[in-house]
Amino acid sequence: MTHIVFFKLKECTLENQQKVADILNKMQGKIDLVDEMEVGMDFLHSDRSFDLALIVRLPKENLDAYQENALHCACKKEFAPYIACSKTVDFE
Repeated sequence: MTHIVFFKLKECTLENQQKVADILNKMQGKIDLVDEMEVGMDFLHSDRSFDLALIVRLPKENLDAYQENALHCACKKEFAPYIACSKTVDFE
């Protein structure tokens, strides 16, 4: 399955985008439940744009365990001060 999270920053600057991307990238290759992970920063900055996206591919049965993973939870706490809102899409 694919789990996508879109992030809107409180203050969208290149520096803040990079800080959040660096925090998200701390999970790269460190959560065994995940097959693939990708982080992207928006460059268009249109009215419809979110500022960052996280794409995670993993077996559907691992989604709950991924959500509760200690590293995942620590990263969420670390980037929380930068985030105005987030939205998700999960599909198979």
